[in-house]
Amino acid sequence: MKNIFVIGFTLFFLGACSGESHVYQMVEEWDGKEILFPENVSFSVGEVASVDNPLLRTTPYKIVHYTDSMGCMSCKLRLNDWALFVSDLQAEFQEMVPVYMFFCPKKGSGEIISLIENSGYKSPVCIDAEDSLNKLNHFPSDMAFRTFLLDKDNKVLAIGNPVLNPKVKDLYLRIIRGESPQAPSDAGTPVTTVSVSSAEADLGTFPWQEPRTCTFTLRNTGDRPLVIHDVTTSCGCLTVDYPEEPARPGEELTLRAHYRADSRGTVLKSMQVYCNAQGSPLRLRVTGTAE
Repeated sequence: MKNIFVIGFTLFFLGACSGESHVYQMVEEWDGKEILFPENVSFSVGEVASVDNPLLRTTPYKIVHYTDSMGCMSCKLRLNDWALFVSDLQAEFQEMVPVYMFFCPKKGSGEIISLIENSGYKSPVCIDAEDSLNKLNHFPSDMAFRTFLLDKDNKVLAIGNPVLNPKVKDLYLRIIRGESPQAPSDAGTPVTTVSVSSAEADLGTFPWQEPRTCTFTLRNTGDRPLVIHDVTTSCGCLTVDYPEEPARPGEELTLRAHYRADSRGTVLKSMQVYCNAQGSPLRLRVTGTAE
């Protein structure tokens, strides 16, 4: 029998991404599956190189996040976002929902360790050089599905990255609180329509060490105020400033996207704008070439 959290998760996630069949199959495959952990793993917390294995503690819930080092590490780690999320968890649930991160470095652990130390992230981190966690569990290749909310028996209650998708974060919190995993009805929420000046901004060719900024303009073409609830990005090197004040019908809102490359190469980043407009989240892209 299908776990109710699968239904809840699917409803949450399908409202936030394309490829409904792919998402549903992924969620159904991992529903209730037990995550296996290697017997001999070591963790660090901040600059403390080795701590007792925290997985030996029994807690009602735990969150496990796995990533490898393929591609931009700062994009994948997003440690500042994780630190904020962990802080929110601790404020509401104290030590009931620990977060464990497993990183598998493909080309040495120096860069990962440096990023962790510089970020000030203080939750348990395992540098899994042998990729033992992934070998035991065979995680999906899609990095959006490498984060799991587990019960006390390490069985999957929900899958998805809460720092990349606010709807997934909301789902995790609802499950932990013992609430229905399905989102409250939005039937009474005023919805408007919006037009975008351009869904893609080209940064052109630029020196990779120089930050770049571009803008996107949203015009409220409906008859209700337009409000931006949140903006998420595919990469930690892309940040977005947006106004919190609503735009009345006929008015415009400007989003300023700031990109800072960490190496040379082609730029292809995306953002999702969550708002009270039809078709939300709006998907925008930033492209260019960093030389």
